[in-house]
Amino acid sequence: MLTRQLIRQSKQDLGFSAENLITLDSHAIDNAPMPTPEQIAAETPEQVQAERSNQAKTRLAHLDDTLATISAVPGVESAAAILGAPMGFGGSDVGYAVKGRQVFAPPFKGLPNAELRPVTPNLFSTMHIPLLRGRNLNADDRLGSPTVLLINEELARKIFPGQNPIGQQIMCGYDDQSSWWTIVGVVGDIRDGSPAAAPTPTFYVPVAQHPGGAGDMQLVVRTHLAPATMLDTLTNRLRQTHPEIAVKATTMRENIGDTQRSDDFRTTLFGSFAFVSILLAAVGMYGVTAYSVTQRRFEFGLRIALGANRAQVLGMVLGKATAYAAAGIGIGVALSLSLVRVLAGVVGKLPAFDFAAYAIASLAVLTIATLATLLPARAAANVDPMTVLRAE
Repeated sequence: MLTRQLIRQSKQDLGFSAENLITLDSHAIDNAPMPTPEQIAAETPEQVQAERSNQAKTRLAHLDDTLATISAVPGVESAAAILGAPMGFGGSDVGYAVKGRQVFAPPFKGLPNAELRPVTPNLFSTMHIPLLRGRNLNADDRLGSPTVLLINEELARKIFPGQNPIGQQIMCGYDDQSSWWTIVGVVGDIRDGSPAAAPTPTFYVPVAQHPGGAGDMQLVVRTHLAPATMLDTLTNRLRQTHPEIAVKATTMRENIGDTQRSDDFRTTLFGSFAFVSILLAAVGMYGVTAYSVTQRRFEFGLRIALGANRAQVLGMVLGKATAYAAAGIGIGVALSLSLVRVLAGVVGKLPAFDFAAYAIASLAVLTIATLATLLPARAAANVDPMTVLRAE
């Protein structure tokens, strides 16, 4: 079952195309001097607001310039930005209220939660995430315009079953807790944490309306060339043009491999335990059968002397061993069914009953048990009755 789960995970639909995709984890270093407490105390509310607006515009202009630099590199098809890239880190988990259903106010209890990802509008075309309903984000979704967002299919299915979510409004605890955001589109689900993780309810908001994290975005780059050959090129270009940005470049396939490493290790570990247990069972079957044959040599010799043929003796020994193996398989299946839920808490979700896995495992154990007892069974069938009877 664990092996089949590992194979299924390797073929899992991620919801986006990971081929020729690179992520650049960037962090812009801010060299602006921090204001003194006296300066902060002397500022008027209007000055504070103006300063925040200027900082937001500076961050967004810097992000746009960075994306333009990356897009101009030969071999790059498109580039976008997201805070909390798939198979990486970042993003926020927020509680939210749907207009007409909940009130977003202290103590904020009983509210649903969703992942929130600030993005640039072209993220979905860059990652090949389909737009299922409504419209995409665009350049008009900026500071000062009505606040909008996209939701994924999982959230639409969970919160608006059988309804059209377009036009619905939500309020959440991100950077603006005083206004309603309007849903303008629904996009496909993606597997965010790892290929084994189920899609989670997610908001996508335009970073132009929420610029607080614009200096720490992950750049997602789709290339025409093999991504491994583009890593150094993109990193060097950013270091040359934007030395104030600390950047780490990886391919999306590397990120996926990193998220799977712990799951693969646990699966391999449990699979190794299973292999060792089967090996011990085979050795045990061989030892018990060999001992039984030795103890019953006189019986086998007498049977052959009285007319039993060697095939009958062979079948008798193998049949008894097979009956024991079948009983062990039945007990093992019953125990494994009771432990599936416990195991799922360690290695991830498992099917309640995987018929193919149980059938393959049962056949494998039965085959191993038969092979383990074949040699002692042949020894029983080859007993020389005259030698055994004379010895007795």
